[in-house]
Amino acid sequence: MKTIAISNEYYLSPVTDSDKDRIALCCNDEELFRNTLRVPYPYTENDAQNFLNFVTECRIKYGTDMQFAVRDKSGIMLGVVGVVSKYSKGSHVEEIGYWIGRDFRNQGLASKAIRAFTDYLISHLNYIRIEAIVFQHNEASQRALLKAGFQYEGLLRKLHVKGDRALDCKLFSFIK
Repeated sequence: MKTIAISNEYYLSPVTDSDKDRIALCCNDEELFRNTLRVPYPYTENDAQNFLNFVTECRIKYGTDMQFAVRDKSGIMLGVVGVVSKYSKGSHVEEIGYWIGRDFRNQGLASKAIRAFTDYLISHLNYIRIEAIVFQHNEASQRALLKAGFQYEGLLRKLHVKGDRALDCKLFSFIK
C-alpha cells in the first residue's frame, strides 16, 4: 500500500473500505459541517459509504489513489486529504479538500498533511497548480493553507450555496 510520510508521527495512506466507521465517527461533527461544502450533519454510515463510493470513482477515473487518510503511526485515521475531482483527467490543475477530526485540530496536522499531499501531486502526478477553496469564515483552514505554502488569490463572492445562504469563499493556490 502506498504511503506518504508527513512526519515521524503521521503519514498518509489510501482511504479504504475499512475506514468507513472511522469516517462516520469523525464526520459526525457540526463544526466540520459548518466549514465544509459536502459533509452533511448529522453524518451517517450511508454518508460514509457514499464517500467511499466517491473514493472508488476517483481511483478509477485517475488510475491511482487520490484520497488519503491522515493516520498516526499506529494507523488510526485522523482525517482525510484528497482531490475534489473538479477537473478532467490529464489536467495540470486540481482542487483539493481536507478535514481533520475534532480531537486532532489546531496541532498543525492539517498544514503538514496538505503540504505532503500537494508535494505528492506535483512530484508524482505532474500537476502544476493545486487549488483550495474555503469558506471566508473558516479562518483555521486558511491558516493551514498558508502554512502549507499556498498563496491567497482572491475572494470568490457568493460562490457556494449552503442551506439557504450564498457564501463567500477564498481561493488559495500552490504553484509548482
